[in-house]
Amino acid sequence: MVANLKENIVTNKLNNDRNINQLGDILKGVLDIGSNSVRLVVFSGNKRVPEPIFNEKVLCGLGRDLGETGLLGNAAMKMARVSLKRFRLVADTLGVTDITVLATSAVRDAKNGREFVAKVEAETGFTVQVISGNEEAELAAQGVFCGAPAAKGLVGDLGGGSLELVRISRRRVHERVSLPIGPLMLDSMFGKDYSAARAYVATEFNKIDWLDKCARSEMYMVGGAWRNISRLLLREKQEPLQILHGYRIQRKDMQRYLKVLSVLRPRDIPYAANIPSRRRNVLPLAGIILDELIKKLKFSSLVVSSYGVREGVLYRSLTERQQKEDPFIFSCRALAEERSRFPEHADKLYAWTRPLLAGMPGSYSKSEERLHLAACYLSDIAWRAHPDFRSSYAVEQALHGHFVGVGHKGRSFVGLVLNQAYGAEIESSPIRHSLYQLEADEVQRARVLGSGLRLAQRISAGTLSLLEECELSYDGKMVSLQASERFTNLMGDVVAKRLKELARLVGAKNRVLSNGQ
Repeated sequence: MVANLKENIVTNKLNNDRNINQLGDILKGVLDIGSNSVRLVVFSGNKRVPEPIFNEKVLCGLGRDLGETGLLGNAAMKMARVSLKRFRLVADTLGVTDITVLATSAVRDAKNGREFVAKVEAETGFTVQVISGNEEAELAAQGVFCGAPAAKGLVGDLGGGSLELVRISRRRVHERVSLPIGPLMLDSMFGKDYSAARAYVATEFNKIDWLDKCARSEMYMVGGAWRNISRLLLREKQEPLQILHGYRIQRKDMQRYLKVLSVLRPRDIPYAANIPSRRRNVLPLAGIILDELIKKLKFSSLVVSSYGVREGVLYRSLTERQQKEDPFIFSCRALAEERSRFPEHADKLYAWTRPLLAGMPGSYSKSEERLHLAACYLSDIAWRAHPDFRSSYAVEQALHGHFVGVGHKGRSFVGLVLNQAYGAEIESSPIRHSLYQLEADEVQRARVLGSGLRLAQRISAGTLSLLEECELSYDGKMVSLQASERFTNLMGDVVAKRLKELARLVGAKNRVLSNGQ
């Protein structure tokens, strides 16, 4: 009986491993031994947009005593080693053969850091890379590029024991520095003397001679403490889109919130009840660091990046061609391939509806062009949904889908295009709560593009041949459908109705012309 039980366990494990490995190519893991937490993330394949299939952290607090004693605490090391043994078992069970293990500021700065690493390697079989501050800064910047290729300005990666600052532009990393001013480090040095901590932070910033190059630029915030502050601000402002990655915050809004945060006890912070107490207790010091940085550089805005060192490891391993891919378009294309009937038609839909913009007032920016293409990829993902809910399903995917490389405004634009493409009224759609993100001319262009997609979907019936038999144009006064004679004879009332709806939306007349007419 025992033998049979063991055999069943082995068989089930093999079957589970096969099922897991069907999720993607070779599984890649990144294990981050940080000052505050130890985290394992397992990604499926070597893709442009990392796809996590396992993500777990343990708040060990390795750097909690470092500023006072110069050592990793015994209790923290014990907890970390237990967690790392578990992660070894998880990685082996999942079949992860490619795993990068990084140790950051707490381990590299502690007097007993090498001893800790030696024990971890002996107990787990992991090879631990203790990376320098410059290497940590480089990986954080690469992680930001992974989620926002056009990022330009300053990356700030706040860990428990250190702050890495990096100047970036055009997917290039410029000056960088690692400073010993993480919240755990400051807490062990100054306790609740926030005035002394603030003065120390300001002095450290003033030592960096290149930092003024980032004045009035954008800042990309990386790290759990700053993400938590941003999440609390998101909730306090009651933003309709509770999406953290890509959330852009105006400088004055962040400064106002940090001022409130500085006078609150951690347990009294609104909306913070679900944040673990260890995370919540460091928020005032994390806020002081951010506030001093804002005061010095007066950023135009601050952008949240959920991607950092771990994603930087994966991004750096991609080919140059993969790195240049647009992450938002990549994800929209992947979603279309998974859920659409005709994902290969997206490029044709984009080209077919593009002439609508020629006769419209206002400029059509490069950023809107990519949003237009994204909407074309997502335009058929709701076909399996109940007909009464297809529009809301498509809009919800645009607003709340797991995308990077797009902010709240971009999500709202694509959502409005899809809302129009499915013929839904704005007032009864989830999109109505996000319209404030868009200017009036952007709302108009999104609705026109959606109406154009609605017309194209009716004409094409999912086939390229029918769409290729006609061309759409708009000169500011007339929306014209130039079609083959065969097509004009088969156009039908539904196509004529949607053409008329499109023309009415731009305040123009409409006509159908046979080729050669």
